[in-house]
Order: sequence, then structure tokens, then C-alpha cells
Amino acid sequence: MPELGARWHRALTAEPLKHVLMKVVLDGSPSTADVALLADGSSFLQEYKEKLDGSSIVVSRWSANASLRVRSCTFTQAIKSRLTTVSATHVHEEQQCASLADGSLVWQMQVSFADVPYASYFSVHSKWLFSPRAPGENGGCLLPI
Repeated sequence: MPELGARWHRALTAEPLKHVLMKVVLDGSPSTADVALLADGSSFLQEYKEKLDGSSIVVSRWSANASLRVRSCTFTQAIKSRLTTVSATHVHEEQQCASLADGSLVWQMQVSFADVPYASYFSVHSKWLFSPRAPGENGGCLLPI
């Protein structure tokens, strides 16, 4: 297996998202969000996957690669669809995280599914960008969704 994250390291930027549904303001800075949500000791990812009907969740520890951290997450995801007889799929998620010079934190995920029809033809890419709010906006950080 190639080094985790090696295929899409260049894509890790604070470039604005193309489609933003809403913007959430979180207490604290992007680094506070990093510790609370993404740190190796955080239960956020486990609880998040469980809320989405995930099971058998295994999250590796972050490994550092220069200014980039990478890890993987594997789990079984329930599928509720009349379009397939598959009731669950094995999921592999590669994650990258980096702090940027402007104080932002970027968390990207590339998700592939093993047991769904045509799974070898696609993967799902997601990006969470935690940005510090502008001075005068009462602190916190912004997370566009």
C-alpha cells in the first residue's frame, strides 16, 4: 500500500468550498477544535460514525509527515436502500489534517466502499475547514458545511 495520503497531499488547501449549505460557529480556536474533535484521544470520530449507523470502527493514530498528519479509519456502514441487496459495506477512510499559516485547520477525508455496486469506480472526498473568525466577531472559529 502506498504511503497514506501520498496520492492527494497537494490537494490540502484552505480553498473555499464550492457548495456551502450553512456556516457553524464553534467556541474556541481551530487548534482547540483540533484537540476536542480530532486528537488521538478524542471520542468524536467514534461517536460520529456510530450516529451514522457505523460499527466495528477502528481509527488509527495520527502519523506526522512534515506539516501533515495522516491516519486511516475502517468501519462497517449499514446501507438502507431498495436499490441493492447489500445491507452493509466495509468502508476505508483516509484522513489528512494540517494547520495552515493563517491559523486555519484543514481536515480532509477520502472514503472508499468495498461492497457496494460499482465501488471501484468512485470514492467520496470531504473537507472540513476550521477558520479563525475575523477580529471583532467575538472569537471562535467558523466551520462551513
